[in-house]
Amino acid sequence: ARYYLASLFAGGGRRKEAVEELNKILEGSPMFVKARTFLAFVLRQSRDLKGAEKALRAVLPVADDKRSV
Repeated sequence: ARYYLASLFAGGGRRKEAVEELNKILEGSPMFVKARTFLAFVLRQSRDLKGAEKALRAVLPVADDKRSV
């Protein structure tokens, strides 16, 4: 639900609220990789390149685990 709410916020130009909702999706969630990837996109649009990089780096260990399955 948070991912879709964030999508609505981002689509409505409310990036700050979108970022807040996406950050609430924790690593154990099945939506984590998708949420962090979208978070990186939203942050990049806001010109927060360091934040976008941090979001994508958080995905790497989880994505690597999923690829090895």
